[in-house]
Amino acid sequence: MSETFWTAVGSIGTALALGFVAWQAYLTRAALRVSQLMTAGAIRSRLDSQAPGVTLKLTAPRWEPLAAVPASFVK
Repeated sequence: MSETFWTAVGSIGTALALGFVAWQAYLTRAALRVSQLMTAGAIRSRLDSQAPGVTLKLTAPRWEPLAAVPASFVK
């Protein structure tokens, strides 16, 4: 076989290897993002479980709430 044939085969193999390495880098980056999101979720849930309990009591205001409405809408 001629030398140009093997050069072409080597070039194609190199291009395929480069594509494979690029695909692995893409998958690694996606896996890193998923890992970061899972870690953030775990930290958030741990902080939520350690947070003190909060009780909120709502009462009616002491006076009529003031609103910025035109005088034509006031009855």
